[in-house]
Amino acid sequence: MPKARKRLTPLARKLRKNSTDAERLLWSRLRAKQIEGLKFRQQQPIGNYIVDFVCFKKRIIVEADGGQHSKERDAERDHWLGEQGFTTLRFWDNDILTNIHGVLEVIRSHCLKTPPPAKDIAIWQVKSIFIMIDDMDILDDNMFSDLGG
Repeated sequence: MPKARKRLTPLARKLRKNSTDAERLLWSRLRAKQIEGLKFRQQQPIGNYIVDFVCFKKRIIVEADGGQHSKERDAERDHWLGEQGFTTLRFWDNDILTNIHGVLEVIRSHCLKTPPPAKDIAIWQVKSIFIMIDDMDILDDNMFSDLGG
């Protein structure tokens, strides 16, 4: 386990146990693949940071921001996470608490428009080729007689 992750994991566990009202509400709607069947993780270490919520498949991070955040530190963090291929969505705690449906719709729309990472596309393409080959195995050879084969 990398040093940063080893150091951050106990802190991430503590943050999960002591989450804010906004984080608890948002987690209740993100957990168990409730948005488009996508898995989100809560208080997840990534590099030297702990993000509130992340969907690794879509490379989307969701942050619930209260008054404790620093614009400069958030910008530095978002820049580094962006270089790692993540998109960060930030919502004020008040917006989460008073407009959870709107917040969830923004998250959902970003999940739908964000393509999977390149390796997932390649895996899907390989799977689709296997499916096509499997489908051809069930075809009767006589079906191709009209084609001169």
